[in-house]
Amino acid sequence: MWLTLGAILAFTVASGCCAVWRHKPSCVVASFALLNVAGGVAWACWSRESTAALVHNLVLCCALGAALWTVIGRLSPSGVPHLAIAGRTVAVAAAAIRLAVGLLAFVTAWGVVPGMLGWPHYEFGPLGWIALAASALAVLLAWRDRSAGFSWGLVYALGLIGVGMNQLQRAFPPGRPFVWASLCEWTAFVLMAALLGWLLPQAARWASLRRMLTVGAGRPERWFLLAQATVFGAAVVSAGWIAVDFAFDGIGADMALFGLAGRRAGCPAALMLVGAAILMAWQTRGAWRSGWQYAALGTGVLFTSSLGWSGLDAACCSTAGAAWFHRGLNLLFSSSIMTVMTGFGLGRVLPKHSDWIARGRQAMPAFAGLTLLLVVLLLLQWSVQRS
Repeated sequence: MWLTLGAILAFTVASGCCAVWRHKPSCVVASFALLNVAGGVAWACWSRESTAALVHNLVLCCALGAALWTVIGRLSPSGVPHLAIAGRTVAVAAAAIRLAVGLLAFVTAWGVVPGMLGWPHYEFGPLGWIALAASALAVLLAWRDRSAGFSWGLVYALGLIGVGMNQLQRAFPPGRPFVWASLCEWTAFVLMAALLGWLLPQAARWASLRRMLTVGAGRPERWFLLAQATVFGAAVVSAGWIAVDFAFDGIGADMALFGLAGRRAGCPAALMLVGAAILMAWQTRGAWRSGWQYAALGTGVLFTSSLGWSGLDAACCSTAGAAWFHRGLNLLFSSSIMTVMTGFGLGRVLPKHSDWIARGRQAMPAFAGLTLLLVVLLLLQWSVQRS
């Protein structure tokens, strides 16, 4: 195996030298392909732990090869030859970086999604973190290369991948423990991404950072809004589920901060989602701003409701009917507060020209309708239980 690996690496170096001397893009592609073959052989020789380890090995090879070719392109007077596909110029190193990030996202989702659904997931090893660090290094080295065409979407993807990998490394059992452990991390990621999305355009005004932060300055790009909305929606569902489900009681009792174990974890998660929605509304315009304002008001109801839901005693809710009756009462209380706040409260505390006042008044009928519906449903349930 050592001879085979050495021969492959020798051909890899030879292909790289040919690409530099003869300026052939096909040799650059060949060097990348041979380097990944060498990575596969190394995996077969030493680990064979799992298919995930093989993918991490290939990601590492792609990222290191891309970083090396980026450095060579800056040092070589003639640069690195690019491929011409359908009349378009494609930087091989940039394509390899995108491939590495895509493979890393796939293999991370391959572990996270089964864990969320209650299925067994693969064991996570240190090679994944090495592959992530190599990918981040390759992106950093190639960031200022205009031919790469990188955007902040690549950085956002690496952040999401890091959160998912951290969940896999913590090795919580699949199902509810895995969902519980991931909730606050995903909501914290949404909040931090929203904060950075607001800060980066401000930082782009500084002369020392203007050149680096040119990409993504100004209003948020569509991919960022869609990605934030997707992760935000998933976090809202998870926070509500954890706050109402008694089966989460006791999870994380020996490791949760400030005693926020079990269902109580839904409360800080909902509060972070309120902050994320407000930050997203600050940096958007038009329909997106309206949507995030509605989301902030809606997650305000989720936050106040989760405070009551997580405090319910399972012993007092011995039947499903009793449990849902008490949950409905908490939601009724929260929707009533939001109805009053959107109809009258916002106008008392905000400047008269604030569009939050108008958005609150537009949302008030929905909260009032929810309140009325809950009153009717709870009265019906109470009358049925009495009879």
